[in-house]
Amino acid sequence: MITDQSFQKEEAKIQEIFAQAGWMETPLPNEARIDLIEERALGERVLKESAHFIFTSFGAVLTSFTSATFGQINDSKEDYKV
Repeated sequence: MITDQSFQKEEAKIQEIFAQAGWMETPLPNEARIDLIEERALGERVLKESAHFIFTSFGAVLTSFTSATFGQINDSKEDYKV
C-alpha cells in the first residue's frame, strides 16, 4: 500500500515533469464540446443498435418466408396452408 509520504514524493515528480513540459495549468473543459460529443455518441449508438436489430431480424424473416413458400416448415402436425 502506498503511504501519504511516498504519494507526495511521486506527485511532486509528476508535477515537475509537467512543469518542464509547460503544462502547469489544467485547461477548463469546453462544456459545449462535451455536450456535442455526448449527443453524437448517443446518435451513433442508436443507429448501430437499430441497424443490428434490422439486419438480424431480416435474416429470420427471410428464412421464415422462404420456408413457408416452399412448404419446408418442420412441424408436420399442423397444416399451415389451411
